[in-house]
Amino acid sequence: MKITFDFKSLAIGGLAASLCLVLVSSKDAREQFYPNRYFTTTGAANMVVIVDTYSGRYLIAPDVREVGKVQ
Repeated sequence: MKITFDFKSLAIGGLAASLCLVLVSSKDAREQFYPNRYFTTTGAANMVVIVDTYSGRYLIAPDVREVGKVQ
């Protein structure tokens, strides 16, 4: 069995492999522009507040001392 490759099929295969490599190795560009995106602080009654400085959304966690307790 003789296998032959022409230049056109090698070029298409090389471009497809390069495109796959670029797509897999790319990362979100916002990470380098927003290194301090999340801000964490404790609020009243030991509640944890996590603020997303990019979108303005926030998350309030319950009292830290009550984590793991059955209510």
